[in-house]
Amino acid sequence: VVGTPVANRGRSEVEGLIGFFVNTLSVRVDLEEGDLEDGPTASALIDQVKQRVLLAQEHQELPFEQVVEVVNPARSLSYAPIFQTMFAWQNNESGDLRFADLHAQSLRLPHAVSKFDLTLSLSETTAGGIEGAIEYAATLFDAATVQRYAGYLTQVLRGMAADASQPVNRLPLLDAAEYRQVTQTWNATDRDFGPWRPVHASVEDHAARSPNAEAVTCGEASLDYATLNAGANRLAHWLRDQGVGTETLVGVCVQRSVWAIEAVLGIMKSGGAYVPVDPAYPQDRMAEMLGDARPALILTDAASRPSLDAALLRIEGSAPPVLEIDTDRGQWSNASTANIAAEAIGLTSEHLAYVIYTSGSTGKPKGVMSRHGGPTALMHALREPLGLSETTRVLQFSSFSFDAFVLEWVMAFGAGGSLHLGAAGDLLLGESLEALVERQRTTHCFLTPGVLSSLPDNATLATMRTITCGGETVPPTLLQRWNRGRRFFNVYGPTETTAISLAYLCATSLGVIDAIPIGKPLANERAYLLDAALQPVPVGVTGELYIGGAGVARGYLHRPELTAERFIDSPFDAGDRLYRTGDIGCWRADGLIDYQGRNDFQVKVRGYRIELGEIEAKLAALPGVKDAV
Repeated sequence: VVGTPVANRGRSEVEGLIGFFVNTLSVRVDLEEGDLEDGPTASALIDQVKQRVLLAQEHQELPFEQVVEVVNPARSLSYAPIFQTMFAWQNNESGDLRFADLHAQSLRLPHAVSKFDLTLSLSETTAGGIEGAIEYAATLFDAATVQRYAGYLTQVLRGMAADASQPVNRLPLLDAAEYRQVTQTWNATDRDFGPWRPVHASVEDHAARSPNAEAVTCGEASLDYATLNAGANRLAHWLRDQGVGTETLVGVCVQRSVWAIEAVLGIMKSGGAYVPVDPAYPQDRMAEMLGDARPALILTDAASRPSLDAALLRIEGSAPPVLEIDTDRGQWSNASTANIAAEAIGLTSEHLAYVIYTSGSTGKPKGVMSRHGGPTALMHALREPLGLSETTRVLQFSSFSFDAFVLEWVMAFGAGGSLHLGAAGDLLLGESLEALVERQRTTHCFLTPGVLSSLPDNATLATMRTITCGGETVPPTLLQRWNRGRRFFNVYGPTETTAISLAYLCATSLGVIDAIPIGKPLANERAYLLDAALQPVPVGVTGELYIGGAGVARGYLHRPELTAERFIDSPFDAGDRLYRTGDIGCWRADGLIDYQGRNDFQVKVRGYRIELGEIEAKLAALPGVKDAV
């Protein structure tokens, strides 16, 4: 709704009267008219506005204050009612005032206070051009922002003049320089880390170079690199004898232990992809995940076996073979300890490394098919910014069923450091977490804001040199507590993009801040903020966040339609694929991204086609409803 002043001299009787008859009209502009997806064309929008302005002018004698009384909007002293943007077209004649003994000249004096958020005033010049000015509320905008807005308006008008048949939503908003900035300059992340090798090859390198170096601990149990690598190799050779190879899914349902880490590495070394299932999950959820994945076999342990067996009983058809990594180890204890070269089994960066199921908070849990290229890219991208080395000691806090677990073992093994788990059954919160950090002298971790907030006031995590924090919005007060004397990274990345895609190293001394940005893309990752027409949005304007680059997953297991909807070909980089996150953000002027929240219910067309997963699940649970969709 745009306000516009009108002379209100529609009658010949008042044309010559001295007085101020000006009234204000409110004109509603509908950008959804026309094609369901793209809205009106430029010419259709011009016709629409013309008709609505003429209709409003028929009622220009109705005082604006009476319109406000009738509409009765929610009132606030912070903004004007009905509309907050004014457009004034000054088309009255401006003649010089002539007096016998006096020279008069018009002066344009700026207003001390802006009456609306934005006011655009334009008029024709004697040379046939159009000039004007923008008045803005300084509490909402700064001069640089308004100057950008003027550029966007000019760019849109150029697009309308060039092709009035174009839908307004697809008109170019950015000039060439800003378009290049948000699509290329701020995504100039390409780094050459040499030929691709799987992450487990790094374990093999460190086992050869530092065989006695500590690799993983859990409680009193500990494995050095040589022992971890040899055990994973034995399992990998045995798995290959059972028919496991590239693209083969192997379930992992285990307690926290050093053998669990060995199992994950063994599956990846065999060429297979692991499917983690937390034994603490409800049995219905376990059954849903395993029934969807249909792994060729499942690795578990004696403690998790009862829960797993109960879940398998809920699955239709025959259950896959189940092996216990602690009690059945004798079956592969005599297998070869030799490394399996990726080239020898045809393993590439495009083959599956793991399938992790999402939480299902927006509907049915989805199995994310992550490629081997993702963890390798993450390993290289994190090494320098996080300061990873052979002295790195990583806290393993996350459930094996979360993608943060991938982040943790990549941080540890990618640099030859060590991974430290709490003993099975430990509740790693509060004082027990502080005690584990102190006992194992861990230096790096990934923790959510909720976990950090739960720690006692006297907790310090004193040995931690680097904290990566994500999964939720980081409150400034939490940052002020935990970034003293260490590096604190606010990170962002959905499961579909291999744990972390963007990171921001927070300043150790903070002024007054409203929000902490989620940062910039990591090496070989890309981030775009786009509108509904997949056009880049300007700095300071909210758009949906799309992630591209080396970490993007292949898609969703057994869900091609959803994969096609959420994973798209990049319009900016040939050969790249983008994941549509459903999150909203905006560019800051320094190239950082501010997180603005979720966009779970995405309006695509009039009629509101939305993501139906959650509704489907609720409808399916109703008595008598079989085929909800």
